[in-house]
Amino acid sequence: MSNNYFEFKQFTVSQIYSAMKVGTDGVLLGSWVNAENAKSILDIGTGTGLLSLMMAQKSSATIDTIEIDEDACKDASFNFVHSPWKNRLHLIQSDFLEFQKQAEKSYDLIISNPPFFKSSLHSPNSKKTIARHNNSLPHEKLIDGVVKLLHETGYFYVVLPSDIAKEFIVMARLKGLHPKQIAQVFSKNNDLKSVRSLISFTKNDCKVFETRIDIYDQNLEYSLDYKNLTRDFYLNF
Repeated sequence: MSNNYFEFKQFTVSQIYSAMKVGTDGVLLGSWVNAENAKSILDIGTGTGLLSLMMAQKSSATIDTIEIDEDACKDASFNFVHSPWKNRLHLIQSDFLEFQKQAEKSYDLIISNPPFFKSSLHSPNSKKTIARHNNSLPHEKLIDGVVKLLHETGYFYVVLPSDIAKEFIVMARLKGLHPKQIAQVFSKNNDLKSVRSLISFTKNDCKVFETRIDIYDQNLEYSLDYKNLTRDFYLNF
């Protein structure tokens, strides 16, 4: 692996320009999403295009992908054109808040690895700040846009730090999005506190099904569950 690209089994992600590189959060979310029956997918804040490429591999859907940053769009555009699914991937350089005002279609599936830092110090890299801090896309506005664009029977998938996820779920419920599945992600199998939450939402209130994902086992090797979840993508699994 080079810093400038990350190779997966069926596609390669160039990440020369994007402030945020390929990371575990995105791979976990993309691997966990059930996209089998989706015909239309929206990826909010695509960055390098990783999640959209994973959805293209997992489905036959048409995928619209939104990214505000011009440099990240350079990477995403390159990655889409050089993928096996270029005809199904549509990159839109836009602020999501503006996009959702003008959008006239709904989506079966919406995915996002959104900015989530609220009170921590901002990076001196302004593009990384936009990608990581929710000042540019407050969670309340993200939820409002999803409610507007999500089909009545559709699903919204998101990954968040576990401490922020609780607040996000409360906010989403108030606006008509209800959690259906939550996977709590732990660094090691003997950890008591999760580090990330993978959440699927629906517009229909329902019983929540919770699971646990451990990234590492007791020997600090990748866990069997993690390997099984991501093996369609990672070269080494």
